[in-house]
Amino acid sequence: MTSDSREFRVILPTTQLYYWELAPFFELFNRYWGSDQEVVVLGDGDPDLDYPNLTYFDMPNWILEGGLWINFSKGLRWYFENHMEEDHFVMLQTDFWLLEPMKLDLLRTVKAYMEAHDDVIRVGICPWHGSATNNPYLIKDGELDDVTFYRCKDKKPDCFLPLSNIPAMWNRELLYQVWRDNWTGWGCEQYGGERLLTETEFSHIKTLVAKPPCLFWKHISYTRYKRVVLSYVSETNREVIRPFVPDDFEVH
Repeated sequence: MTSDSREFRVILPTTQLYYWELAPFFELFNRYWGSDQEVVVLGDGDPDLDYPNLTYFDMPNWILEGGLWINFSKGLRWYFENHMEEDHFVMLQTDFWLLEPMKLDLLRTVKAYMEAHDDVIRVGICPWHGSATNNPYLIKDGELDDVTFYRCKDKKPDCFLPLSNIPAMWNRELLYQVWRDNWTGWGCEQYGGERLLTETEFSHIKTLVAKPPCLFWKHISYTRYKRVVLSYVSETNREVIRPFVPDDFEVH
């Protein structure tokens, strides 16, 4: 379950408020993906954690004013343009913790499909609301090896969030074009999705989901509310996470 560090570009945007999540993130990532896969943490101060695959990138102060999440689109568009050469990348979040072995063969197929279809901006790689195969708005876009790719019929907005920040593989150039500066992380999902669905210049661009999914996760950490929900995960994974939970957090 190891992967060459150069096989995929994996980025992890965050700020110091969420740095405590990095330890359980990497403990589970390295268990279920592999410590050979580099993860580039985009942040505001070196987290100083001893994980061999954690590469820290210090975002400029002019981007971090108000927090990276507030300047999400501005910061990441700057990073894409100046510091990333790969055409396709995986974006994760610090509270998206892997809970089962990563299916790297399927992720390789997703990347190959996107490389062959330059009109695909995003492929969702995990289960999520609206992405079930029996969704009436979901239709097949194509197949490659053991993966089937689905899109929303007539770009129905109620099918699934087209530019969701949940785990996905992205086309850097298309995302750079659709996003505008000064959008928050949530704004990138909402306003970016609206642009994709409504503006004529983007009518050819597709957002897809992959079946079967490449990874499995649950939303466990709610740092803004100082809460974690360990009942969502197996006892084995609870034992990995529990030592890192801050003392003033509620544990459910």
